[in-house]
Amino acid sequence: MGTSTFWTDAGDFAAVPEVPRPELVLRRFYRIFKVAQNPAVGPVLTFDGISPNQVLSGLVTVTVTGVDDDGVCDIRLFVDGAEYDRRGDNPAEFLINTTEWRNGMHRISASAVDAAGIEFQTTPSVGAIDPNYSATSGLEVSFQNYVSHFKFSEDLFEPEVGESQVITARFEKNSTWTLEIRDEADSLVRSATGTGNTMSFAWDGNGEAGASLPQGSYAFSVSAVEIVAGGLRAPPASGAAPRPLRVGRKIKGVSGTVGIAWQGHHPAPTIATFTRPTSGLPIRPLVTLVPNYPLPYGKINRAAAVARGFPREMAKGGWKTGFELGDDALEAKALRKLAKGGTNKFNQVNIGLLVGHGIHGESPDFVSTNTGALGTYFPIYKSGETNYDWVRLSDCDFGSSNLRWMGIYSCNMLHETSSDDMFAKGVLPINNNLHLLLASKTSVQMHPSFGQKWASFMLGREAGGVKSVWQAWNAAGILVHEIVTPTHEVFFRTIGWPECFNDSLTNYTEPIAGTPYDLRIEDTRIWIP
Repeated sequence: MGTSTFWTDAGDFAAVPEVPRPELVLRRFYRIFKVAQNPAVGPVLTFDGISPNQVLSGLVTVTVTGVDDDGVCDIRLFVDGAEYDRRGDNPAEFLINTTEWRNGMHRISASAVDAAGIEFQTTPSVGAIDPNYSATSGLEVSFQNYVSHFKFSEDLFEPEVGESQVITARFEKNSTWTLEIRDEADSLVRSATGTGNTMSFAWDGNGEAGASLPQGSYAFSVSAVEIVAGGLRAPPASGAAPRPLRVGRKIKGVSGTVGIAWQGHHPAPTIATFTRPTSGLPIRPLVTLVPNYPLPYGKINRAAAVARGFPREMAKGGWKTGFELGDDALEAKALRKLAKGGTNKFNQVNIGLLVGHGIHGESPDFVSTNTGALGTYFPIYKSGETNYDWVRLSDCDFGSSNLRWMGIYSCNMLHETSSDDMFAKGVLPINNNLHLLLASKTSVQMHPSFGQKWASFMLGREAGGVKSVWQAWNAAGILVHEIVTPTHEVFFRTIGWPECFNDSLTNYTEPIAGTPYDLRIEDTRIWIP
């Protein structure tokens, strides 16, 4: 594992599109790679909670400590080369259930990225610094459990289409085993027993005697006792007994669909010369962009990480990825509404996240409306081009029988003056079906964990339990800006139908749509220098 790449059997998680683990594709393959030394110094990584050759059993907490002059972010843990992302109370803490692997020696390693590439505002990212990566070959430890290889065939499954969840395990000795399945209230809904050195049980998603169960999150535990001549062996002394070992919950049914799009591959102004457009934007008359930065706006190193962390975390709550469009795969027409020649791509999913540059106008834009509303803009870049395809926020139309919540993580997309003017002139892209449009009214910071944290707060995987969609958006913003500590105030702005501000992912209210003047605007101060 090099200091600037991660080509391992776990795939290259920094690549876009992501390189999957070889066993998840049709066949394994070999890679040819260049051997070189990275002159930059990445974070120094150490482990707390484990030591070389230690014998581990049950649930083990491992903390990865990173030290770097620029700060450390995006710490990852690997067991035998495969990423293991079950987190504890902080981003550097991992909870390893050792029963998920065979008994014997295993290698635990880690990687991290320093914070040198964190953008201090998304427009522009002039002279963006590439981040430095570090990886450690780690240390070898031994897993030893009476119950091992405790595995599941699916992270989520849909009994409605004939899928089942197959739970398997191995035992050190010939045993009598018991499997228990519990719902979110910890009530026992299904159990099974058997004998042997192994267990395999295909759960059809129903309760005892075929009772119907709702979709949701279910927990599984297994216990086993050795069979000896004359009956069962008495359990060992307290503390060594083969006790039930519960793993992370698995999902029955699909909660919804997620769509993501991002652009971070903009060239720096010192590399490419853009010309001020005379058509498209701005026209009739020229729109003054504020601030009037030189074009292009520069790289956003972590745009892909921000976006892709969102569906990865949402999957832990049973959400599926509807689409992802990154860099050149994202075209302006995917964002624009049908009347503007677009495809309304985000209206195909239930929740969306768009990441990239954003800027606002200070003069009337008569393309968006004949009343000349002030606008905000999302510049779409295509490799090799010398200009942007500008997407006006007012050219979009968010909300459908699918899309309920839309997040845009970029600077200024709901800039106060511009969004107030769009609100007054009825050209905000919020139709009668969209519950909430979540964005910012100032510059924001590009920290790679934002998308993951927005999802984690909504799913209740952070301290304080489940937060509403709106509260989670703000909480994720507060968390990442406390890490980056920018020198300017940061405000988020959310606009939506009043009855939808208490929406959670599983408990939400359909909009009682009225006129655009009935929309509610909420500003939240995310950071004070």
